[in-house]
Amino acid sequence: MSVPLLSQTVVLEPSSGTCLRERSSPPPVAAEERCGEAGLAAQVHWFDASGNLLSKWPANPLNGNPDFVKGDWRGNGRDELFWYRFRMNGEGEGVLSFKQDVYHMFDFLGTGSEQVISRGGTALQVYGYTLARPRSVKRDAAYRKKVANHTHY
Repeated sequence: MSVPLLSQTVVLEPSSGTCLRERSSPPPVAAEERCGEAGLAAQVHWFDASGNLLSKWPANPLNGNPDFVKGDWRGNGRDELFWYRFRMNGEGEGVLSFKQDVYHMFDFLGTGSEQVISRGGTALQVYGYTLARPRSVKRDAAYRKKVANHTHY
């Protein structure tokens, strides 16, 4: 018998994100469930502020132990959510965007838009949004701490 575990939770701020845009107030919460006797499997569950399940994606859990990352991908001041190898769209479903699993996200290049750091095997890769326009953004100490102190487990 498998026992589901709620392992990661991401809250989208009211002014950010595009996931489940038709239900933008209050902000939805994405939670990842890992379960299964044969190993780790995960799927995104969307909940409203009252804890009611809105939807699940994908229909069947994927193998693995994926991470969420959230940041200003386009450099427009709005956060976007990424999970596993997907960018989550406005319907709360993933669009395949990366060859490797997402791991972290920050303004690696100092352009005002945040890049996704992915990992797989022995490689890390940095992906940026090609249409982002460079702009000056002041990063506070809390942002720099997020970048410098990113760990898993």
